[in-house]
Amino acid sequence: MQVPPIPELTDIPMKVPLPVWVSNFISPTKFWLRLKNNKHRDPYIRDFVRGQTEHFYTLNVGAYCVADTGRNFDLARAFVLDIQKDGFGMPISAEVFCVDYGLTLVLGMNKLFPLSQIDAKIPCLAVPCSLRRLTSPSSTRLRDMVDWCVRPDAELEAVFYGTSEAGVYQVDMFVMTGENGQVRMNVAEDLIDRGIATRIWYPLPPQRGKITASSSKAPHH
Repeated sequence: MQVPPIPELTDIPMKVPLPVWVSNFISPTKFWLRLKNNKHRDPYIRDFVRGQTEHFYTLNVGAYCVADTGRNFDLARAFVLDIQKDGFGMPISAEVFCVDYGLTLVLGMNKLFPLSQIDAKIPCLAVPCSLRRLTSPSSTRLRDMVDWCVRPDAELEAVFYGTSEAGVYQVDMFVMTGENGQVRMNVAEDLIDRGIATRIWYPLPPQRGKITASSSKAPHH
């Protein structure tokens, strides 16, 4: 059964603070957010009965499926990134991207099941994001973020500014603490202060009508 692609979440309001939570964090320029007030909860996989639904024995890269992730988050809608085979060419496992969590897992074929059309209708809940105008040095690793953590009572807000050509949302993110969230910390500025990230400055466009002395002279032949 051919399942249509799970649609992307496209109705995110731009340039307004929105309550969010981080579903997966890799670096300041690669993480996934979910909207807290999204009308869609974790999709309930309706067309699935554990122990009765037959798993896949083979899959194609680019296919959608239901992933039984076990302790991670039970059942999840997933997109197949890669297939691993044994020495005889038999598929044994797959690398899948869980579209509602922004998380990539490798699971055995016995953990991957057909996704019905009705379960594919809800848009992807996790959206790929990057902190706006920020870059992290090549030496930055997840261990550099160990000391940077959000208090359990803190709330997160994000302001979305559109997407890159690859569909990654450019965002400003804030940590709200204290009563009624009166303390508002800019995540990008805090990471810069800690040396974990640096700001990207826009290049200044050339001024029209100005020609330098060197460029105004005709070349000699």
